[in-house]
Amino acid sequence: MLEVGQTYIIRSRHTVRIVSKDYADEFPFLGSNGAWYAPEGHVMKDPKIESEYDIVGKYNPLVAVEGRLDDLEKRMQIHDAGLVEMLNTLQIAFEPALEKASTEVREELEQNIAEMMKKCLN
Repeated sequence: MLEVGQTYIIRSRHTVRIVSKDYADEFPFLGSNGAWYAPEGHVMKDPKIESEYDIVGKYNPLVAVEGRLDDLEKRMQIHDAGLVEMLNTLQIAFEPALEKASTEVREELEQNIAEMMKKCLN
C-alpha cells in the first residue's frame, strides 16, 4: 500500500513521491508526476496493462547511491584502461628513438613515462 510522503521508483526508472491522498476508491494517491495511483501502485484500471508510470518499488537512497558508485567505478576502470593503453602506445612509439638515445636520455624518458602512468592511475 502506498503512503503519502514516501518516494517510489516507477517502471521508467525515475522516482515519484506520493504527495496526497484523495478518498476516491480506485486511484486515491497523487504522485509528484501528476499521475493518480491505485493503492497497489498501478495507474491503469486493468493492472495487467503495464505503464511506464507504474510503481515497481520503494525508493532507497542508499541503494541508488551504491548503484551510482558502482557505475562510476566501472567508468573509471574503462578510463584507466584507456589511459594505460595510450601510454603504452606512446612508449612503443618512442622505442626506436630510445634505442638510439644515450643511456641518460633513455632513463629520463622512461622515468617520465612511468611518472605519467602513476599520475593517470592515481
